[in-house]
Amino acid sequence: MAIQAFIKGIYDGETSIDFTAVLTKIRTLAKGIHKSTLRWEKFEQSCKDLHVKPRTIPLNVKVRWNSMLHMLEAAIYLRKPIARFLFTMALDEGDNGNTH
Repeated sequence: MAIQAFIKGIYDGETSIDFTAVLTKIRTLAKGIHKSTLRWEKFEQSCKDLHVKPRTIPLNVKVRWNSMLHMLEAAIYLRKPIARFLFTMALDEGDNGNTH
């Protein structure tokens, strides 16, 4: 419980970044990649394009604080493929919305 309280209190007033919101975004991304074979394949390709060994982002379990650490370590390691994947997904959504 002390870890959860500490995490909820992390807020960068200078940049207005709420750490809890960042964790939520990472969890949402990880769940989205885990649930879809197509998303996993696109994420895996983003890793390969950047010469980064593809790996999943482990989901954290609230009662195991070290699982959050593992999730954050993976997200940091995969930061460039994550950015590329999200950019690719946004482009794909934009292409699907066009009616030529």
